[in-house]
Amino acid sequence: MPFLLVSFEEPIEPKDTDKNNNFPQPHQVPMFLIGGIGGLGTDWASVIEQLRLSGDNRPIYVYYDPRNVPDPKHPHVRDDISISDQVSLIVESMKEHLPPGGPAPYVIAGYSYGCGLAAEAAMKLHREGEETDLFLVDGATFEVSKKYFSTPSANLVRDLISIVRSIAKMASGCEIDFEVPNAKYAQLCNRPTIECMELIEHLIRTNIPKLNTNDNFNKLMVIAKNSINALLQYTPTPGIPDGVVDKIVLLTTEETVGKHTPPDKYLGWNKYTENLSIVDAEALRKQAHTDLLSGGYAEKLASLLKKFAVQETTAGKLFQRHLDLAMKAYTTLPNSSGNSKEPSPQSSPRTAARLVRSSGAELAVESFSDDDTSSDEEKRLDGDQIVKKLQSRIERIEEAKRLIAPSIEKRALRESGQFMLFGGSQQLAAQSQGAKQGKTQDQIEAHQNTAPTANATITVRA
Repeated sequence: MPFLLVSFEEPIEPKDTDKNNNFPQPHQVPMFLIGGIGGLGTDWASVIEQLRLSGDNRPIYVYYDPRNVPDPKHPHVRDDISISDQVSLIVESMKEHLPPGGPAPYVIAGYSYGCGLAAEAAMKLHREGEETDLFLVDGATFEVSKKYFSTPSANLVRDLISIVRSIAKMASGCEIDFEVPNAKYAQLCNRPTIECMELIEHLIRTNIPKLNTNDNFNKLMVIAKNSINALLQYTPTPGIPDGVVDKIVLLTTEETVGKHTPPDKYLGWNKYTENLSIVDAEALRKQAHTDLLSGGYAEKLASLLKKFAVQETTAGKLFQRHLDLAMKAYTTLPNSSGNSKEPSPQSSPRTAARLVRSSGAELAVESFSDDDTSSDEEKRLDGDQIVKKLQSRIERIEEAKRLIAPSIEKRALRESGQFMLFGGSQQLAAQSQGAKQGKTQDQIEAHQNTAPTANATITVRA
């Protein structure tokens, strides 16, 4: 909580090979979906159905506003919770749903108002050193949205009417036939945002009396008005460099882009990342904002979302990420200011070697196993001695990484769903020993072809 795992009548059982993997597999990396201002997560229902029909069996977690669905860990969430506090709850919940085997990219999708929440969560995770990939559907940054919701206009009135109508539909479970009389539009356009929304709410309650006794409608309207209030009080987080996110893929409609003054095809997201891609989907771009996640458009959107998730979580990328994390831990040197402070467990060579092995990259350190284990004597080394000793090992680890990296991505995408790292440590050892004896590369390879090899096999599901 507040993310709920989507369950299906026929859950897909894990493969037997999954139990033997030491780092996350592509189908194990979850997708986090954040919906619109109602906070129910039901916006994504049709898209989720299409994802499953397409064969995507990764875990899908949908965000439910804790003011809607009580969170046992945070049972007393205030109705007027701030955006920053809401984002903290979102990130906390995401961390509870990491895949088995260790860190993996956070694949997050947001729709409408949820785009801002998704991006704020991604920035918070990024500042904590996590990798984040965002797929945003027709929603602006909170900075751009704040400006829009703070300025009375006919477009804003239409959007507020759409919000109230959508909430009434979610609460009642049926279509809502409601339009604001033309005579009322001029009055509404000159009202502050929340006052305008309350007048629209009064009109719809008058036209559809059964909503007055609908507890869900009452609750959702309170949440929507408080969310807009939180937006109006929002203080933007700097995008670059402190708040940069790794990657954003953005889908917009002409309707949403055109209602901002001046029109902004990026909706402000170009300030939040240096890696922004715009989805080129003419059919979706010309649709109404409220139709994107429903009907036949849900299938197209699901296809785009699946493609995005698959590209960001290939077996090769997951393996490379774990290898990079291990290298980073290995090269994080302890504080050697001259005192007798020992290295922290996170930065010791022993821990680094364990990280590499646990990620499935045994071959990267196996040929150096004779002296790649920290001893009590080494713990007593300080200053230049520690730096010199670790630097020597870092150079050899980097060489090992250079040798194996080119084959990772290519072999990870084989149709069999498996890739093999042939030769393992013996290949690296032969390279190292041959170089010491002054042998040429051809001589080393010829020797390897006649010598028995130890195969390190990593089974993945593509």
